Amino acid sequence: MTHTVQPDEPSGVPDLSEPHTWRLSIELKALTLSTQAAMAFARYHLPPPLASLFNPSLCVFTTHPAVMCRRNTNTHLPNAFRAYTLPALSLDRLREGMLQGAVICIEICHTDKFRSDEVIATTSIHLEEVLDAPLSDEGGCRCLSMDLPLLASPSDQSVTGPARQCGRIQALLYLEDLGGDKAPRVAPYATAMDNITDLSMIEPSDISRHQQHSTLSTDSTGNLRPEYICAVELETWKKNEEAKFRVWLREQEAARMKTLNAEYTAKEVTRQREFAEKMKSLAALETKLKKKATELEQREVRILAAEDSIAKEKEGVATTLRRRDEEHAFAQKRLVTDHEHALRLQAEKTKIANKRASEAEERIKELQQKVKDAEESANKAHSTLRSSNMVQLQADVKVLKHQLEQAAHRELLLAKSRDHFRAAVRQLCNQLDKQNAE
Repeated sequence: MTHTVQPDEPSGVPDLSEPHTWRLSIELKALTLSTQAAMAFARYHLPPPLASLFNPSLCVFTTHPAVMCRRNTNTHLPNAFRAYTLPALSLDRLREGMLQGAVICIEICHTDKFRSDEVIATTSIHLEEVLDAPLSDEGGCRCLSMDLPLLASPSDQSVTGPARQCGRIQALLYLEDLGGDKAPRVAPYATAMDNITDLSMIEPSDISRHQQHSTLSTDSTGNLRPEYICAVELETWKKNEEAKFRVWLREQEAARMKTLNAEYTAKEVTRQREFAEKMKSLAALETKLKKKATELEQREVRILAAEDSIAKEKEGVATTLRRRDEEHAFAQKRLVTDHEHALRLQAEKTKIANKRASEAEERIKELQQKVKDAEESANKAHSTLRSSNMVQLQADVKVLKHQLEQAAHRELLLAKSRDHFRAAVRQLCNQLDKQNAE
């Protein structure tokens, strides 16, 4: 991009030792980030020698709006051009007084809806370098194109290495020579106000107010300088336009207020009606909820009473079952004890009966032996019976027979007692087996 201004003097090499009007333009072309993606915009401040010439609001420049800059992608920065018109200075004074040592620090910022803007990278431009750039045309325009490395901010720990480079930005510097002192001062941005040529808009009162500085505002022939005529025209036009704009603004404000009042009244009526309907529905809902709450409370009381009765019945059943279990355990224990006692008793009886039976058997054996001995003695004495007393022998035989019958009867009783005890023991064992099975 090249800006060309036709000077008043003839074409040729201009005399840069005389004061000239200069225009310095800065354009940030494109941005590339290599380490991260960001919603980025660029911002810079004019250095102190240049900042003293302009309004403080013009000393800070920001590209807008912020754009999404993806990683390793060349992204164009919108609205990134700004031009500054410098006072009449010679080239040497411009170099030494304004641009020598002047450094513009460019900050790349990341914007976020929920946090404040964060500086993610910085770089710098030395304005003095534009004076060494070659002339691009005969009008005295110098253009310097730069591809600047971006250094990560100290708070960004993701970028490592000694250089801490996180991207690049392309920038263009223009320095235009607008001519000597009589050259028109060109504003950074041309608007429709610069095209005013109708001198009838200048009021006499405005001209007389500026004639007190005739030594500054007139040339050697006594005529007004063109720049002061333009300034008066611009001021008069601006006042007229401001008056018209205020009238139009008051009319628009009155119409807008009337419309807003009508809309507010309609909305208020609608709101009151909706509020009344809502209150009615809320009252009906409140009544219904109270009724439901009463029914739920009654139902809860009935449920609690039923739970109490069920708990009491459950406790009674548990008590009955526990008592019956205790009675059953006691009866079973008592029955076992009785059977054990009966078994011990029968065992003792059996022992006694066996003892008696053995004694009876021994007695029977003794008696049998005695009978045998008696028979032998009787046989032996048979021969002698004839000579002995027959009556006495018969009596002895009867006594022995009687003793033998008593011994046989006693043996029979012992056998019956033994059989009865065996039957009782078998019956008791069968009862115990049945109880264990149950």
